[in-house]
Amino acid sequence: MANVYAVKSGNWSDTTVWNTSALPTSADDVYSNNFTVTIDQNVTVLTLRNTASSPIVAGGGFLITGTNITVTCTSTFSQTTYGTTTLLTVNSTGVVNINLNYVSSNQLKDSILLSVINTGTVNFTGNVYGGGSSGQINITAACTFNFVGNIRQVSDGSARVVVLVSATGYVLNVTGDVGFATGGQTAGCISINGNGNINITGNLIGNSTVNQVAISLNTLATLNVTGNVTGSGVGVGISTTQACYVSVIGSLISLGSPGLFSSNASAINLCSGPFLCSQYGNVPFSVSRIHYIKTIGSYFEFRDSSTNGALSPSPAAPATRLVSPNTVVDSPIPANVRDGVSYALNTLTGTLKVPAAGSVALGVPVDNTTGTAVLTPAAVWDYATSSLTTSGSIGERLKNASTVDTTGDQLAALL
Repeated sequence: MANVYAVKSGNWSDTTVWNTSALPTSADDVYSNNFTVTIDQNVTVLTLRNTASSPIVAGGGFLITGTNITVTCTSTFSQTTYGTTTLLTVNSTGVVNINLNYVSSNQLKDSILLSVINTGTVNFTGNVYGGGSSGQINITAACTFNFVGNIRQVSDGSARVVVLVSATGYVLNVTGDVGFATGGQTAGCISINGNGNINITGNLIGNSTVNQVAISLNTLATLNVTGNVTGSGVGVGISTTQACYVSVIGSLISLGSPGLFSSNASAINLCSGPFLCSQYGNVPFSVSRIHYIKTIGSYFEFRDSSTNGALSPSPAAPATRLVSPNTVVDSPIPANVRDGVSYALNTLTGTLKVPAAGSVALGVPVDNTTGTAVLTPAAVWDYATSSLTTSGSIGERLKNASTVDTTGDQLAALL
């Protein structure tokens, strides 16, 4: 292992940039030595550093401007303090692959590990521990940033953040857990200050000892989490006061603080549950409005009465109401409810045909009364005579029947 350092600013591929007059190898720790080195080719080294190590001075950094560049650091690097400069800057509209594993109990508190200032795609692999006043990973451009690894916040007690996003129109994809090791303050492990899309596949956990959240949404943004979100001690898992869209497919857990805090009545908070509490009095979520995902494509909405429920993904009010299971179990079947009557909170409609009282014999129970129909001799006679000329009726048949007079006439005609 050797320390290789820059002696002037320039391209990585220029051998005159390096103190060895040769390109750094995979066995080297590489220092910027207060110069700016532009990485113009794929590189593999032990570590990249902007710290001091005699005769090396602190400062400077490394810059990526090209496309399809891969930077790999194979050593787990632990450094308790850095200079005030950015270690690695990505100013590329193409694809850049970065493989780092920088772990420390108090790392990068005074500088930025990685800054993305252009609109390309950055694929980052490795665990990042630490906390910086401006973020260890600082995203200021509408890029796509794919992070694979764990993001852990540790601090000296000041307001520190691991990932700071101040751009708009970005996409941040994280595959790994987001949470805390020791220390920390109110900045948030991931702090979002610009509108964009964040997708996290992993677990989020707030700090158990200080008011530190796993992810803080400080402006409008869309957050999708597939994993469990835990509030621990006085630290919330997800915190926002904005009208954000938050979806959590996983458990919301309270180990003291809520897993989700959302105080804006216009926010969308889709949660699949289950909702778990460590003890009586703890709440897994503290929200003005929440949507419980029953099945894919459907949900129950709980909200303040002042919210109209018409914001996406809700339909217009009224919202779905939840009732005791007994309400559904004890409901009569539609065949036992009057035809056309809605019941069971408008989920069922009766089909029973109930005759009118005037169609039922006098005194016979019907509906909530008794029949009023009365059968009299006059009614029978009136009905019979009303149809004397109807085809096939008795009257029609009797008009051609033999009588005493017609029989006498027939006999007289024969004699």
